[in-house]
Amino acid sequence: MNWRRPATGELLFFGYGARPPYLTYHRLSAAGELVESRDVAVLAGTMMHDFAITENYVVWLDLPVVFDLRLAGGGMPMRWDDAYGARLGLMRRDGTSDVRWSGIDPCYIFHVGNAHEDTAGRIVLDAVRYSRSAFDAMWQTMGGHVDNPVAGTGWTLGETQGGRIHRWHLDPATGTASEQALDDRGVELPTINDDLTGRPSRYL
Repeated sequence: MNWRRPATGELLFFGYGARPPYLTYHRLSAAGELVESRDVAVLAGTMMHDFAITENYVVWLDLPVVFDLRLAGGGMPMRWDDAYGARLGLMRRDGTSDVRWSGIDPCYIFHVGNAHEDTAGRIVLDAVRYSRSAFDAMWQTMGGHVDNPVAGTGWTLGETQGGRIHRWHLDPATGTASEQALDDRGVELPTINDDLTGRPSRYL
């Protein structure tokens, strides 16, 4: 996944894997020159499918879907791991700070809608949140491993199934995070006006 920062034309992107370094962060200038590339310390290899940016920060999604190479060759080598926990991380986008992590309730996020900084200096993140049960139903249908398979889940993306759009407020000063549901319908692939990436956006 990558995000282009409208104000500067920079391209921010990352890589993740099953073996160290588990997470790497990269930044290209508007001219396409690599100006930063560095490892980001996480506990293990997780399926970090997306991230978010604001004017000054990168938001990392360190969530409990981890690589399990014992599953390789029989489907997707990732599974939910309750023991891993869930957290969101804030890092200055120019790489001048370490990541400040905030624990959140266990969930999974495939896709971010947008993020921005509010007038109080907090980061506001909108994304599609999957509970464990919603993730398992979808993952099993896609051929992924789940600890407790359910026969005939019949999972399809629709208003009654899938992730729900949520909002998190992250405070870089205190490291605290709060969460709220914005809607109770099943949704995916949120989009915005790309010119508002990392800035307040009225519509999602």
